[in-house]
Amino acid sequence: TLKELNQCSFQNCPSLASINFPAGITRIPYACFDNTGLTTLTIPDTIVAIEGAAFSRCAKLTSITLPKTLTALGEKFGAGVFNGCSALTEVNFAENGKLMIGAFTFNGCTSLTQITIPDTCTSIEYCAFSGAGLTSIDIPASVSSIANQAFYLCSSLSTITLHEGLISVDSMAFTGCTSVKEISLPRSLTTIGN
Repeated sequence: TLKELNQCSFQNCPSLASINFPAGITRIPYACFDNTGLTTLTIPDTIVAIEGAAFSRCAKLTSITLPKTLTALGEKFGAGVFNGCSALTEVNFAENGKLMIGAFTFNGCTSLTQITIPDTCTSIEYCAFSGAGLTSIDIPASVSSIANQAFYLCSSLSTITLHEGLISVDSMAFTGCTSVKEISLPRSLTTIGN
């Protein structure tokens, strides 16, 4: 029985349109499916980690369903799990334990106009949604920090909702969000910028 995949295993396979993960797989390694023809993706409950660039540049990928077992998106070997997935319109998170949305995870996902960040997310890292097509974002109370340039150049982003529990927002987190007209800062916020 297959127990693991290697990094870059199926990288640059543009005709690869679907995958069924064997039961023994627990992580998806770096750039494993980078630049493939995947259109929809359902990650099974056996997966606990998806490493950097695992599904980056999948230009046909429109829908992702992530399991409750997942604790990190892009924590190992860099970031950009779904970087440049320009057709991505739907991301479904199962309720799970603590989740970190890593650097560049949804960077350049220009068709991603909305996303529901789960109540188990604790941080949104560097450039996690930079250049995404988001029109609104509701940051749940579980998120204590928003990193530098997390929503950089999200020019369609008009509504930002921040909740009590947010402690820090790094420099340039919302720089280039030219459609934002108003924002309310929660009392729990103690740091803006470096």
